[in-house]
Amino acid sequence: MYGNKDDWNFKGDEEEELEQTIFENARETILFCIDAADYMQELSRGKKGSSNLHRALKCAVDFQKRKVLFSPNDSVGILLFNTKEHYGGVFDVKDHHYLLQPIQQINAPQIKDLMALVEEAEVDSTLLKKKFEPLNHAVPMATVFSCCVSVFRQCAPKTSVKRVFLITNNDKPPNKPHDISVANRTYLDLTDLGVSVVPFFLSNESNPFDLDRFYSGVLSDLYEAGNMEPVPDPILGFDQLLEEMRIRESVKRALFSAPLQFGEDFSIGVKGYGLIIEQKKPVARKYANVGQTMEETEAVTTYFDSEQQTVVTKDQMVYGFKGGDAAPKKGEEEEEEEEEEDAGQPRPSRKRQNFFTAAEIREFKTFGLEPGIKILGFKDKDTLRFHDNIKHSYFLYPNEQAYTGSTRTFNALLKSMASKNKIALALFFPRRGSSPCFAMLVPQVEEVNEQGQDVPPGLNVITLPFVDEIHVPPINPSKGAEDDEVNLAIAMIKKMTLREGYDPDNYLNPSLGVYYGILQATALEEEFDIETFKDTTRPDYKTIHERVGKLMADWKTAINSNPASEEYVVEPARSTSKRKAAPMGEMQVRDRYNDGRLDKLTVDELKSFLKSKALPITGRKAELVDRVDQWFTTHS
Repeated sequence: MYGNKDDWNFKGDEEEELEQTIFENARETILFCIDAADYMQELSRGKKGSSNLHRALKCAVDFQKRKVLFSPNDSVGILLFNTKEHYGGVFDVKDHHYLLQPIQQINAPQIKDLMALVEEAEVDSTLLKKKFEPLNHAVPMATVFSCCVSVFRQCAPKTSVKRVFLITNNDKPPNKPHDISVANRTYLDLTDLGVSVVPFFLSNESNPFDLDRFYSGVLSDLYEAGNMEPVPDPILGFDQLLEEMRIRESVKRALFSAPLQFGEDFSIGVKGYGLIIEQKKPVARKYANVGQTMEETEAVTTYFDSEQQTVVTKDQMVYGFKGGDAAPKKGEEEEEEEEEEDAGQPRPSRKRQNFFTAAEIREFKTFGLEPGIKILGFKDKDTLRFHDNIKHSYFLYPNEQAYTGSTRTFNALLKSMASKNKIALALFFPRRGSSPCFAMLVPQVEEVNEQGQDVPPGLNVITLPFVDEIHVPPINPSKGAEDDEVNLAIAMIKKMTLREGYDPDNYLNPSLGVYYGILQATALEEEFDIETFKDTTRPDYKTIHERVGKLMADWKTAINSNPASEEYVVEPARSTSKRKAAPMGEMQVRDRYNDGRLDKLTVDELKSFLKSKALPITGRKAELVDRVDQWFTTHS
């Protein structure tokens, strides 16, 4: 539990803000491990092709259709167990296992083949049972995990996050004491390989899945952590299973790992997670026609001396700000040569304060602090104001791997703060590359419902603003409203008040939905009818009119009949002289780039940005736009 700053080796890009961290580079390998025994192939009454196996394969189709757009570099495979036939193609698999889809990078032909199988099973409900004839006795789970180990070693990319989606409704496979211990050992072999198991235990009212019969002793770490809750039987609730898979498919990657410091030489380990990360459309890659094939292009950034037009290497560059001499004077050059030789690298003159090395810039930004979260004191919870939360919050969870005892100490702090209704003021500097700031640590206690954990325990990090970031908006004088106008407005608001408020789980981004729908249909050679797309964010105007239509009309009449409604507050006249537009920052230009609106920037704005990146500013506007676009492509 005790440690010092030297125990931590944090890495980060100095130019990268914490909330902009992305994880697209981390490839994933997922193996669907689906039970194909008799009990998984039983058909529900009155529905063709609605066995658990069929529904699980439909989930695999939906999963890969989304992956081909969001994570096309990921790999997916499908392994069936408890089948009479043994099949592995060119790969070696255990008896009574059928490698339906070898682990390989997601591609449209692979998805289309699986879709064809699922669609044929819709028509012929006996197809899956004929193709994957079930075994009359269950294979030991130790053999299943051992086969997963073999498949991963033969097929999976070495540099990837590996996971197994285990789907079954059998809670009592061969479960003698010896079977449980052997299955646990092979499960640990799987985890030693870097593979995590995500169980989907199918349960229903007539046949509830009992974890204590077998799996609590095999997947003991998941059971103790509460990550093994059964999911609805897909025959009864396919949409629920699909939603559960979408939730569990996301890897919980930490944004940072840092020490939580209580005092000198007293720290515990914590990991920080992002609760909300904006989902944006992916940046389109650029390809060139090089004859018979289309090859992806790569952008290369080269820095030039704007006056001499010579290439400048990175070790020759320093950072400068306007406001002083632009370059050393000739008389000072000789004086600096000795300093440069001593330092072993070029260094700007100390007589000018507008040029700095990368190390000096880093020193300005971090004040020489080491990454960490240091508790400064405690305050009452009601002292945290709503408008203090100006950014997305982070969520802290103990990291036992950093220091033994971190979980116990963290839980003691959490329970104490929650019972006393306190929050902690902390110095928040999670990693190199971020900027130190003050933050409030707000306790969040665990909440459990019938399905399991609903709210996890931890500390929410609310970053606080500095005085420089607080701006008071101009308040213009306004005319008052009459009592009848106010009463009508109150009645209208009461009628339109939503009982449950806004739940983001119920609203998909319509822009992303249409965008990915078109891409998915194109990749799989399907048709996409935009008229059938359901936009859940579109207001229900008919219901609104039925509820408050008359009140709105009365309110409008009352306002128009008030003579004061024709009076306007005259704003001070603005100067007609043309002001020079303030230079746009990188974030503003990046927003235009993400929205595909770089061409809306003026030539001066484009040149200002290019100049700030030491790029050429000559050429027509189209050339400037291409140059900015190329820079963001290489720095996204």
